[in-house]
Amino acid sequence: MSVDFCTAVLVAGDYQNERDFIASGMEIQFKTSLAYVVGTAHQAGSRGLCIVDGNEKERYASGMEDYFWGEWGSGYHTGQPWKQLFIFARENASDLLLILFGYTPLLQEGSLEQALAHHQAQFYPVTRLFSAEDTVGYIFDRQRFLDAFSDDGAEPLSKTLSDLADVLDEENGIAGRFAVSAEEAWTVHAAGVLDIQNVMKRRILNRLIREGVIFHSADGVMIHPDVRIGKGTAVYPGTILKAGVEVGEGCILGPNTLVLDSKVGNNTTLNASQVYHSTIGDRVAIGPFCHIRPNSTLKDDAKIGDFVEVKNSVIGESTHISHLTYVGDSDVGANVNFGCGCVTVNFDGKQKHRCTIGDNAFIGCNTNLVAPVTVGRNGYTAAGSTITQDVPADSLAIARARQVNKEGYAKGRTRNSD
Repeated sequence: MSVDFCTAVLVAGDYQNERDFIASGMEIQFKTSLAYVVGTAHQAGSRGLCIVDGNEKERYASGMEDYFWGEWGSGYHTGQPWKQLFIFARENASDLLLILFGYTPLLQEGSLEQALAHHQAQFYPVTRLFSAEDTVGYIFDRQRFLDAFSDDGAEPLSKTLSDLADVLDEENGIAGRFAVSAEEAWTVHAAGVLDIQNVMKRRILNRLIREGVIFHSADGVMIHPDVRIGKGTAVYPGTILKAGVEVGEGCILGPNTLVLDSKVGNNTTLNASQVYHSTIGDRVAIGPFCHIRPNSTLKDDAKIGDFVEVKNSVIGESTHISHLTYVGDSDVGANVNFGCGCVTVNFDGKQKHRCTIGDNAFIGCNTNLVAPVTVGRNGYTAAGSTITQDVPADSLAIARARQVNKEGYAKGRTRNSD
């Protein structure tokens, strides 16, 4: 049954530490408490949102812009909370007004949907969402809520939401109540941040397990609730997946891997490495100890080995960069091989420049490519070369001093050693 409702979220709680927790922007599995509450209401079908804070300063809006500036969100308001609630209820055409608190992040979408349906079916003027003695929200008939105010909304007829609910109950002889689980009613004040962190982590991992993700251990694993992971992907200890991550099927993540705002294809391995704001293809092997920096694209079957850094570059299909190499601001073709210790020298002290490396090129060990420079298709560079000019296709570039041996130089010399 579809229920027509709008939502107001009250930021501040009765306890100072709840205020401080929300104000600090401290995250629970990479998402703020306020964002969880807002997101749950949105998922349950709310038509509008108003965040109400009794303080005069906008301390809590960080990270909430997606809700404020879309069709769904209506804004963040400070000062005179009763007045803001009245204005929001008056301007929103929904049948019901749902009021939640920003410090109850464990409240779930299913509970809200059931409570709203229960309220509507019973024609209650108000329904309390509660667990034991704790109230975690209110559902008001919107018109009855407005009737409890003076014409301008400045002076409610009751001092608190609880008082207002009591008045409506007494007037109608009915007390609407809907029980949620004790866990859903946990607040920072009552439960503590670490306990709430553990509950949210368990929920996220259990959802992923139901979707076919494999966890060999949950030790050190932290995953943003909006992350999507394909079936058959294995997650090892120490894996951290932040916001904006999408991982395909059959991958191996970790141990000790961090990914932020990146898309990872199917059957790819990320071992003890970090990936930021990048796109990784299918069957790519990364690690250990790699750093994939922003705006990088690693195409299918690429191999990025130990102690390799890639930044703002495109790495072509089946290209191997096996160890101790930096590739920055470069466009690398398919089936290229980098030897050990190569560097694309992309910064001249004032500006960044790009390198272009064609398909099937071979970059010898300890090559420096001083950008801007191009190595053509099937081009080779000799080990130890510093390349400052373009290398034509099918050519070998040698850019190093000729070796000179000084015979007898070391004879009779002594060398001190520690």
